[in-house]
Amino acid sequence: MRNVKKLALIAAIVASLSFLLPIKVSHWFASSARATDVQQSNSNNTPTLSQSCQNQSLPLLQVDGKRIKDEAGNKVTLRGISFCGFNNAWGEQVLPDFKQKITKVTNGTNGWYPNLLRLPIKNYHLDNFSLEQVYQTLQAGVDECVKQQVYCIIDWHAVDGEEGADWRSPEMKRQTKAFWSYIAPRFKDYPNVIFELYNEPSYPKLVSKYNWKIWRSVAQEWVDLIRENSPRNIILIGSPLWSQITRYAPDYPFAGSNLAYVNHTYKGMEESWPKEVGLEYDWEEVFGKAADRVPIFLTEFGWQADAEWEFSKATTAEFGQPMKEFLSKRPNINWVVWTYDHYCSPRLVDESDRVLGGNKMGIFVRQWLQEEWSKPTNPLKSCS
Repeated sequence: MRNVKKLALIAAIVASLSFLLPIKVSHWFASSARATDVQQSNSNNTPTLSQSCQNQSLPLLQVDGKRIKDEAGNKVTLRGISFCGFNNAWGEQVLPDFKQKITKVTNGTNGWYPNLLRLPIKNYHLDNFSLEQVYQTLQAGVDECVKQQVYCIIDWHAVDGEEGADWRSPEMKRQTKAFWSYIAPRFKDYPNVIFELYNEPSYPKLVSKYNWKIWRSVAQEWVDLIRENSPRNIILIGSPLWSQITRYAPDYPFAGSNLAYVNHTYKGMEESWPKEVGLEYDWEEVFGKAADRVPIFLTEFGWQADAEWEFSKATTAEFGQPMKEFLSKRPNINWVVWTYDHYCSPRLVDESDRVLGGNKMGIFVRQWLQEEWSKPTNPLKSCS
């Protein structure tokens, strides 16, 4: 009988202390993983935001001066991740499975904590699929973003130079009009949706206000088309030279409400800037000063020391840390890192969704997003 009582006492003590074990084990694994170059994703046991926000709607966002604000007038900062729009190496032949991708990075499940995701549709997807099929693909992604309580960008991911794309051509004008005529009205009632007008117009490859004005004279019609079909959603507007001449937006803005401007920047892009006319490439001149007057979204930036794409080859010390320091001084700039899909470079994860570290940006960006999540301007913070 005495032995039975002892065993019962031991069992009670073990039961009372057992809750400490998973804490110690998870802490050990987290500490060990941070020391590795390739880091496995965290456990899917992390509570999701949708559990605490499932009955809430995200507030519709609006432009107010250089800031993005919610309907109550609170300042909002958006930080997140872009997908590249591919499911395989032949991306234009398969529509993206956005729903499956979104669940990997939302709600802190893998420690990412974005409040904005970018959903690209390539212009040459329309060569293989109908607008209705493209819409169904986007709807599945947007609905998942609603469920997971994150904002999303529907990105018309035309890239000038790929497959002969050129924003000035009759064919690209036709495709762009067709895309937005079909897509914009179907998402006009989604408060979490933002539209990105045209990913990367390139030609002519000149840094000049004349070039900006020529672009504006064509693209204004597309802005008006979206606004006619979707009166309230924010529209993001890029510019020629792969969305690099954002500097002219404050002095020569597009007409309309709830408009913001896009910049893309990677290591090596300075080679495309015309130093011979006295223009030096630095972030302050390229988009920093503009952000003091109009809302700016960096919808693409990234780095990877062994990137396949020449323009993104850089280390974290060369590019990632300086960019973080620059953006910390301008918190009103909203940003999205390129890219989560391993088919596109630079990338955050490998083909097994393991987070890349070292001179690849995955671990650095994931920790950065976690830091940004805690800030009071995060519109989703109250859901965690």
